[in-house]
Amino acid sequence: MTESELRGALTLEGLRDWVLTQDPETAYDYTNGENCLIARYLRGLGFEGVQVYPLLVTASVFSMMAPRNIEGVLVPLDRRLNDVSLGATREDGDWVYWRALGRIDEILEPEEGS
Repeated sequence: MTESELRGALTLEGLRDWVLTQDPETAYDYTNGENCLIARYLRGLGFEGVQVYPLLVTASVFSMMAPRNIEGVLVPLDRRLNDVSLGATREDGDWVYWRALGRIDEILEPEEGS
């Protein structure tokens, strides 16, 4: 996977599509950057070495310049993706796929209606 593919994957629409394929009762740990919602999503897409921080993502990506994988490439994380993962109450009861899906839909619905 390339850095461009990583950047392209970090969208609410992409996350929504992925969450819809998962068990909605699945819980995740927002506080664990290797096991949070966004990390699971990116690993599900095939990215390796994923670590998520509140506004940054690191992952191993393929570099055409070096033709090899480069570890720990930093990519900014859209605040809305972080907010979807974190939830309104900032408690682990909020950290379930179906609740995250609801938060995604709340954000996307006004955009789709414009």
